[in-house]
Amino acid sequence: MVGGLSGRNIHIWNQAAVDNLAWRIHTLQESLWVNTNYSIKEDYEHSLANQHKVRWRHLVWNRISIPKTRFVFWLIARQGLKTKEKLFQLGVVVDHSCPLCGLQPETHRHLFYNCSFSRLCVEAVKSWIGISLKPITHMNFRNRRLSKTKQQVLTSIFTCTFYHIWKCRNKAV
Repeated sequence: MVGGLSGRNIHIWNQAAVDNLAWRIHTLQESLWVNTNYSIKEDYEHSLANQHKVRWRHLVWNRISIPKTRFVFWLIARQGLKTKEKLFQLGVVVDHSCPLCGLQPETHRHLFYNCSFSRLCVEAVKSWIGISLKPITHMNFRNRRLSKTKQQVLTSIFTCTFYHIWKCRNKAV
């Protein structure tokens, strides 16, 4: 016996309250418990229908690219990497200059497209595979003259390049 409830046993009182609530939920026709037509697939498709498709999704999510490089490339496309500029804005770091060249603040655009180190890496890879994309961004990998497979291989090469630029940056920090 516990005091405060006119001498009633609190455990029996709670069990009765839960049973009462369960019975009321069971008897409601609108209740989730009564609706047996719930489909996880339909719920998933409904959640996908509410999202907009981005232009670069085919660049990131292909079967040829290595998963860890795909993930880093996805973060680059979304500007989701923790660059020094972002960390500086949060007050985490004092110096927000690029650790690879030291010339400008480290933003996604600078690190992967304007940094002298990154440009040398990308130009070396472009020379190695014999292509000339000018200027190279993650949005212009698609070439209408190339087959889908060749586009995916090209994308895979550059996702690896950007992944290794990010690794070099992390080593320099």
